[in-house]
Amino acid sequence: MNTNQQDDTPNVKYVTYTGTIVYKNLEGGFFALHTHKGQKYTLKGLQPAYRRDGLIVEVSGVVDESAITFTQYGKLLIVKSVVTIDESHAKAAKSLQR
Repeated sequence: MNTNQQDDTPNVKYVTYTGTIVYKNLEGGFFALHTHKGQKYTLKGLQPAYRRDGLIVEVSGVVDESAITFTQYGKLLIVKSVVTIDESHAKAAKSLQR
């Protein structure tokens, strides 16, 4: 985890993680991030262009430590920015739906 900057709001720290976007077919489906260090995050605010299973990215945002989600899949990461690193194995979101 890299802490890059702080918001004007106390106790809000921006973090940056490198990992793989994964699609989970639960409760209608959602996208998560598996970091290269084995951490798991449910992504909130991920733009449609990045909703691709297998996409390797660098995601910056804020981890909401107090949030409880229906996914119960790691912590909630509120996405502020995404940089694509490798899209060679990424699948479009439409191909993930039945």
